[in-house]
Amino acid sequence: MAGSDKKEQKLASSESALGGAEVLVVQDPDVSHFVMPGNPQEPDPRTSVKIEFLTFTLPEAEPLWTNPMGILWCNSLRWNAGQTTFGVEYKIPPSKLLKEGDEVKVSWNAYTDFDNPVLVPAATKEATFSNITKEQAENGIVWLIEPYVTHILPTYTKPAPIGKGEVTYTITGKPATQSPTNTEVGMFVGEGSCNIPPPPNP
Repeated sequence: MAGSDKKEQKLASSESALGGAEVLVVQDPDVSHFVMPGNPQEPDPRTSVKIEFLTFTLPEAEPLWTNPMGILWCNSLRWNAGQTTFGVEYKIPPSKLLKEGDEVKVSWNAYTDFDNPVLVPAATKEATFSNITKEQAENGIVWLIEPYVTHILPTYTKPAPIGKGEVTYTITGKPATQSPTNTEVGMFVGEGSCNIPPPPNP
């Protein structure tokens, strides 16, 4: 078997074993530093080089306690364990790349007007889950985005009450792509925003 055939077979085997693999193609990099001046074997004209890398796709974060249409609404609000603050929950789902002991960095962006989203920078939130447990790796990581007034309520405006929530995450040291969530957020009841949910959680 030729050397190139062996490399292709090895790539295909790795992709099948790990799952979720995609090929990222980078064409025409600058290869001038590989050419030695005066080299009689230097091609003329120079040829392009095609380099292929394996990348992996992580599953999207999942909004929890949505209504049947997948919208985060007033009944989605949840209190923390100490019942001192409340917000909405997302789950970072398990995957073949998520392992016990990993570090996971998560980010939330809030937007007004789902149909014409406008970012609310002051409502952005980031967090880090360090040294995750075996249970978190196998069942997912639940992130409570709070406090509601700072990070969730800004999605609501009276002219366009349905806003947008966007969660992204990365696993430190594991290159992978992940699509941001595109969650509708409807924090209103009647003509105004949600009432404070009664603790404990329903």
